[in-house]
Amino acid sequence: MEIIVGSTALKLLGFDSNPQDMDIWTDVHFESKGGIDRVFMPTEILSSVPTIEINNTLVATLDALYTIKASHMAWANPKWA
Repeated sequence: MEIIVGSTALKLLGFDSNPQDMDIWTDVHFESKGGIDRVFMPTEILSSVPTIEINNTLVATLDALYTIKASHMAWANPKWA
C-alpha cells in the first residue's frame, strides 16, 4: 500500500501547491529514488489514514494531511510554521 502525503497530496486535492518532491508512506520495503521521499509505515498505521483515490492512487485527505502536519509541527520546516 502507498499513500501520497505532503504538498503533492495538496496539489492532487486541488490546492495551489508547488511540490518540490513527492512524499509517500508505504508498507513495502523500497529502494530510494531521486525526487521521491518514501517512509516505511506498518500496514496497521497506513490502513488507518483516511484517503481518497485519485487516478488510481491513494491520497491522504485534507483532514489527514492536517493531522500529519500538526503531529510534527515542532520539527517542521519554518516555512510551514
